[in-house]
Amino acid sequence: MRQTWIMRIVLCAIFAFGASIGYAKEKKAPQVDQSAALNELLHSMTPVKSAATDDQVREYLQFSHVVKDYKAAWIAGVDKNRARSQPYLPDSYWADIKTEIQDTDLAPAFTVWFKHTVSSDLMDKVLDAYLKLGKNFPGSPMCIEIGKAQAPMGDQWNQLTVLLARQVMAKVTLADKAKIDDARTQYAAVHPGWKEQ
Repeated sequence: MRQTWIMRIVLCAIFAFGASIGYAKEKKAPQVDQSAALNELLHSMTPVKSAATDDQVREYLQFSHVVKDYKAAWIAGVDKNRARSQPYLPDSYWADIKTEIQDTDLAPAFTVWFKHTVSSDLMDKVLDAYLKLGKNFPGSPMCIEIGKAQAPMGDQWNQLTVLLARQVMAKVTLADKAKIDDARTQYAAVHPGWKEQ
């Protein structure tokens, strides 16, 4: 089950980055406040009855390494999608995106999502299983149970990952706007007839 979860994380991270790559192509910074869109999504999520507590989710995130795995997959997605971006984007822009990914606190957004999908009772059982099984938790009955609980909310997960990616891209693109504009100008000067797509 851990392999399925990691594969899902990788696919979401790659999709989220690919969906957000257009921000780097814009000649001006994005006008939509991505933080507001993310907050709106998080506030629209209603927790399940007797939802997992913040402490339970925090403990689960610590045991499962979901945040670490997600960030690693997200950075890999940045690397894979870089070739699809504008050719003039400087290396420092990509480094800044990776740094921002590492610096982004995913726990608050992930906590809301987990509270929307997992009950306190189920999370207690999952945490007990993690304590007993350790590295053998992936593929266990409780691992499968938490996966089943989360599966119906896959669309919200995808939406959440896209909004997180857009938030990071918007922040970095705005901060790096001057060097992106300079790199675009230099690239156009060296490549006469080049038109931005």
